[in-house]
Amino acid sequence: MRLLPVILALLCLSFATPGWGQNLSPEEIEEMNEECLDCHDDMDEDEAEYAFPAGKVIQFQVDPEDHKASAHGQILACMSCHESYDDDHPE
Repeated sequence: MRLLPVILALLCLSFATPGWGQNLSPEEIEEMNEECLDCHDDMDEDEAEYAFPAGKVIQFQVDPEDHKASAHGQILACMSCHESYDDDHPE
């Protein structure tokens, strides 16, 4: 049972570490995010959200300045969490 607190602590540290284990510099993160935010900032109203049949709505439009000021924009590249969206992502 003494191992469980150590494992939990290491898990928490891995999520709190800047770059989340990506080994990317802040400049690389900014450059990668810029590619995503170029489109996600400039979307038509009909492209900016998706409504699921159950009623949940997801917003796709992202303000680059808001994103950059958030924890996400400072330590994570968009593709850190959204890597699966690369193959079928619309241009």
